[in-house]
Amino acid sequence: MGDLHVKEHGSESYKDLFAEISQEADILVLTGDLTDLGKVKEAELLAADLRSCSIPMVAVLGNHDYECGCVEEVTHILKDAGVHLL
Repeated sequence: MGDLHVKEHGSESYKDLFAEISQEADILVLTGDLTDLGKVKEAELLAADLRSCSIPMVAVLGNHDYECGCVEEVTHILKDAGVHLL
């Protein structure tokens, strides 16, 4: 999955989708632009949803994830949620 563009306000929750994917797939691959502007709050919202995923998660960041200049914090938040970042 890619281009989720999770926003600080007004983004849909992916929690149920990630839980459903966990039942059908062996791994979740996230292919960049996970956040809209690379904000810490956006990463926190995504991480909360990702915690419903019970399968291994692998991700790469996209250009939007670097936009705010908070990439180290975003990376830390996603890793704490169980995402293996490449």
